[in-house]
Amino acid sequence: MNKEDVAVDNGNNKEAAFIMWFSELSNKDILIAGGKGASLAEMYKSNFPIPPGFVITAQAYVYFIEKTGLANKIKKMLESIDIDNTNELNDISTAIRNLFEDAKIPDEMEMVVKEAYDILGTDKNSETNIKKSALDILKHSHELPFVA
Repeated sequence: MNKEDVAVDNGNNKEAAFIMWFSELSNKDILIAGGKGASLAEMYKSNFPIPPGFVITAQAYVYFIEKTGLANKIKKMLESIDIDNTNELNDISTAIRNLFEDAKIPDEMEMVVKEAYDILGTDKNSETNIKKSALDILKHSHELPFVA
């Protein structure tokens, strides 16, 4: 299997991909890969010492929150929030974080991420670590440049 086989969920369309390889992206793909992902891809393509890797796309995030029902749950939680109440904001934030931690990554997404890790040559016996890593990427991608 090669990286093109696991890059997309729906043909070779960047907007439908769960993951995209650095080699397939550029600095113009911020809406797909995020700022850090697009920057890493640009550096990779410019021959900076960036190892081969991939990003989990914005489309994967949207698919994840829709497929798991998180989008509706979060929307309902935010509808009646008092933005001037710090305690309520903290409570809702914690509740939303817990929703993400408890959500199961859809099988089709998990398969694509596992296959991408296989292509990179990661430990094939670390299924639990792969699940955790994928969820960590989805949960924390706004904080640090998480890449595979």
